[in-house]
Amino acid sequence: LDPGSAAGWSNLGLALVRLGRPGEALPALREAVRRNPDDLACATLAAWVAATHPDAAVRSGAEAVGWAD
Repeated sequence: LDPGSAAGWSNLGLALVRLGRPGEALPALREAVRRNPDDLACATLAAWVAATHPDAAVRSGAEAVGWAD
């Protein structure tokens, strides 16, 4: 994984979500969105994970709304 690649971070996050590990996916998705804020698919996935995570310590409605804007 190239640590400078937004696509790499996005793909890692997506893979972790698909594996049922959204809590681990969220940091990767955050990094992907930080590196490429124009990637709407990644921002949407990050927002969904942040808004719907079952663990309140991970869930962040405010963060999700920020990505949805």
